[in-house]
Amino acid sequence: VPETRTDYNRFDDSVYVPSGFSGTMPNGDAINSSSTFASLRSFYKNDPAWSKIQSYLAGGAAPVFTYHRFWAQADVALAMGSYAELLE
Repeated sequence: VPETRTDYNRFDDSVYVPSGFSGTMPNGDAINSSSTFASLRSFYKNDPAWSKIQSYLAGGAAPVFTYHRFWAQADVALAMGSYAELLE
């Protein structure tokens, strides 16, 4: 089911880095006092749907994505299994 998600606005949130600390993420992104969630995960920018998130961060409409929801699907499958056991 398509979902409109407004929590992507947190991609620009700063990440707490203790003063005086600096480093590098395994993917090569710099860790410093100005790091954000997205700046530490630059590989997200390679995703084909990144433009929707980038547009939202720039003030556009909230992105709509279709997610794979395992538990929602499992819930239906278990209900059908119980139904089959009770009412063959």
